[in-house]
Amino acid sequence: MGAKVLLAVLTAFTVLCSNALSDPALATRPSSNSSGEKQSERAGTEPLRIGLLTSLSGVGEPEGRPMLTAANFFLDRIGHKMGGRSVELVVENDESSPTTAVERMHKLVEQDKVQLVDGICLAHVAYAAGSAADKLHIPLVIAVSAANDLTKRKRCHWVVRTSWSSSNAALPFGEYAAKQLGFKRVATIGTDYAYGWELVGDFQKTFEGAGGQIVQKLWAPLGFVEFSSFVKDLRKDVDAVFLGTNGAAKVQIPKLYRKMGFKAPLIGVGLAFDEELFPLIGNEIVGSVSACPYSVALNTEANKQFVKDYEARFGREPPWTAMNTYVSLMWIQQAVEKLNGDTSDKSRLLAALQHGELKDSPKGPMRLDDFGNPIENIYVRRVEKINGKFQNAVIYTFPAVSQFWKYSPQEYMNRPSLTRDYPPCKYCSTRINP
Repeated sequence: MGAKVLLAVLTAFTVLCSNALSDPALATRPSSNSSGEKQSERAGTEPLRIGLLTSLSGVGEPEGRPMLTAANFFLDRIGHKMGGRSVELVVENDESSPTTAVERMHKLVEQDKVQLVDGICLAHVAYAAGSAADKLHIPLVIAVSAANDLTKRKRCHWVVRTSWSSSNAALPFGEYAAKQLGFKRVATIGTDYAYGWELVGDFQKTFEGAGGQIVQKLWAPLGFVEFSSFVKDLRKDVDAVFLGTNGAAKVQIPKLYRKMGFKAPLIGVGLAFDEELFPLIGNEIVGSVSACPYSVALNTEANKQFVKDYEARFGREPPWTAMNTYVSLMWIQQAVEKLNGDTSDKSRLLAALQHGELKDSPKGPMRLDDFGNPIENIYVRRVEKINGKFQNAVIYTFPAVSQFWKYSPQEYMNRPSLTRDYPPCKYCSTRINP
């Protein structure tokens, strides 16, 4: 009788085990506790989960969508593997909202169990996401946003940036506009949030430091799409108009500016003169001079190959945000491979991200300073039309520019943070006959 009972128990146990192996709902899974996860990460048996947090709706969508495109493009090219591990991209939409970005950061870390987060295109979203990264103790790679204080006065320990701080380009370009372009009086238009304030403020510092005068500062509300009355307010007694804009303002303001008969040249930094705008406003900005850490026309082997491959895949040139996202994943790949795929220790992963170097990225060589921001080339570019095609022709290169440029970190950060009211427009009341 005992033998029969034992046989029945063994039979039942065998059936149960067989069912567990064949039914995914019952099959054994890796433990969700941190010890089990770390063992899997060390062994390389689990995929490397990278979160991509970007704006797929709202005012940042035009910049955010190419980031997702570029991330998939890069991962396809490397076979979705880094450091001997398969890579799983977990995408979240921050909806162009700081509040949503914080919520999605928590989801990526606590539910999706990502090992790090990449992305972010809008400055105010970057500040919120950076604070969340510090609270969650998760490495956050800022792929696009230029939010100045993220790597200065409001530095987040768990953040590294592979794109730029707005000061990287605005500081040297202010002096260049005064000394090389010979402008004395400039009006500025900036998008009315951190990105615009910081571009205009740093440009103003060095432009006025070199003898120029900012005689008007206008702020274009983020999310506006109609700027007629706004552009009408521009002064005509200026040598140039500086643009530090994004969103709809990038397209609408240059169109209206020329339509209303303004003659002063348009100059600026970054997104306002991105190549993706050329089909829409190329004729309006021919001759415009701008500064940026990149140009599609950059004549290096690494960039020419990147542009060729991107065009072959998508039928158009890579936008600024796409290139930056591609480079951010190059940076992440380098760090993961330095650790042989072992991302179990987040502090060690952060250190690897902080101490990398790229010698042949599409935008040129780059390394990070002690604050986690790139030291990189800044290219002065002029919009030209050659053989019927618009391009940002590089006319001068500032090599290895840090976010502090000629200033010590302490000297720069002793100033107040840049806002719509600081620095003040001390020459705004001065006028000359147009």
